[in-house]
Amino acid sequence: MSQQTNCNNLTFDLTHVTQVLLHGELSPAVVGVAETRHFLFVQGKTLRVCRIVPEGDDGESGVVGVREDVLDEQVRVATVLQGAETRRAGGLGGSLDHRDVQRRRGGRGHGRRGRFQQVAPPLQHRRGQPLSDHLHVVVRRQVRPHQLRRPQFIRSLDALQDHTCRDQQILQSCTPTGEMAQVRRSVSEALWAMCAADAASMPVHWYYDIHDIRRDFGGWITGFNAPRNKHPTSILNLSNTTGSGRTAWSSGARRAEVVGNVILHDKLKFWKSSTGSVHYHQGLQAGDNTLNVLCALRAARTLVGGGFSDVSQPDARAAVLADYVQFLTTPGTHNDTYAESSHRSFFADWQETRPTSSREVLKFAEKRSKQKLNSSFPDSQLDAIGCLPMILPFILLSASANEEQAVSAAVEFVKLTHPHPRVPEYVSIYSRALHAVLGGASLRQQAEHALRTLGTWETCQSYSRKAGRFPVSSEERLRVHQSAVNYLGLACYTKGALSSMFYLAHEFHDDPAGGILANTNCGGENCNRGAALGALLGAGGSYSGAGVPQDWKDELRDGQEFIPDVLKELQH
Repeated sequence: MSQQTNCNNLTFDLTHVTQVLLHGELSPAVVGVAETRHFLFVQGKTLRVCRIVPEGDDGESGVVGVREDVLDEQVRVATVLQGAETRRAGGLGGSLDHRDVQRRRGGRGHGRRGRFQQVAPPLQHRRGQPLSDHLHVVVRRQVRPHQLRRPQFIRSLDALQDHTCRDQQILQSCTPTGEMAQVRRSVSEALWAMCAADAASMPVHWYYDIHDIRRDFGGWITGFNAPRNKHPTSILNLSNTTGSGRTAWSSGARRAEVVGNVILHDKLKFWKSSTGSVHYHQGLQAGDNTLNVLCALRAARTLVGGGFSDVSQPDARAAVLADYVQFLTTPGTHNDTYAESSHRSFFADWQETRPTSSREVLKFAEKRSKQKLNSSFPDSQLDAIGCLPMILPFILLSASANEEQAVSAAVEFVKLTHPHPRVPEYVSIYSRALHAVLGGASLRQQAEHALRTLGTWETCQSYSRKAGRFPVSSEERLRVHQSAVNYLGLACYTKGALSSMFYLAHEFHDDPAGGILANTNCGGENCNRGAALGALLGAGGSYSGAGVPQDWKDELRDGQEFIPDVLKELQH
């Protein structure tokens, strides 16, 4: 199924563009690019459209720039279509001025940050001449700024195979089949790491005193465990069973019970327990996932099963919401004891009319969202890191789409489940980072960018430098990470939890298993924070070969039930 992207009122068929890259086929989309002086840059799974900027006759015609700082471990494929009037183009949408050219030639001037690669002079295009004659494929391995080499120009896949791709894995990454295989690997590892991080944290979810972790489990968590019968700081019996928040916060007329009647059908007794120490996830076993991640897995299965060409569209949201309603309102579909405020709030409103069809559920959710987003008193319990698990499938399944489409898919859905004014901004930050990492971008750099956006980068740098004084995997370094998460945000509120999550992503960008365990042993809201962290670490690890250990995957029962089916559907 083809994917499309749009830039400057031009629509390009990504599948056809890939065919053009490899086989030189004439494409109307390519004609449009040539006539409007744009060129295409394929980076991983992202098609970027870059404008060719005429600079006049200054002797520097035919210079095309590709920013070296966007080339990482993966082979990149770039195409340049040069018409008679083309002078030069800037990499990734920027223009290349004379200072950049001078620097590339060793002359004066500093230009912009990053390096550019100079390529061949422009080709003259005559009417009737196949545009495939203007097509070049540039294959580059990772390079440092001081290791720039002149690119090789190959006009066919056969020549590419003979000339450059001695390593079969590199050749595969240059083909449509190989690219889709990398998409599946990224999505697969993100899903497995999401499940692993959630399952590892489940028994110590909301352990706010890290000493309780060591006491209850005889040391730091190193794998999957079942929860203890008692939770050291449980406030489950204070939680509101009729809606969001705590019982003491509820006001106005008494509403009907949601817990026990609409959702969590046989769990009300645990919420009403007089002991006050019931574990939030009692009933789950080692390797099980919590309710939020189960909802995410079901959302992924619904989206791939629905065959949606664009998961940012309303029909995709409608299908996921209809499945969500059926899942939570049907007795015996899961074993978790806890449902966070967003679920209780949603079904407290839902039970008044009880829509079940996809169209009616979407209509209800949109009306409810509009009311809550426009409220003078937004529900603060909806501004929580628990907003991220269910939006993960929307981003993952938009890996081959452009960034804005992926962000829109996530933001438009989260407005229906967590209608709080601040949540869309935070989801956008996370979505852009995950989408970039799925496309092969550096997780470390994406985490830094997100932390700068959140205004917590300097604080994180301080903790990072301190952690660097101690050996990797040492308890001393773990203590620094625990202190950082405790300071940045240990609880559920989105900004703090997101800062903690991106800090851990930055520190463990090349070590998914280590990052998952560190997150677990930091305690607090580690399940939802962990699910979001795991998706990032898994996606990044799919490029470096550092993924979730196979023995962990074997122990993830919910992952084993859902993920193979999702990946199978992605192959169609």
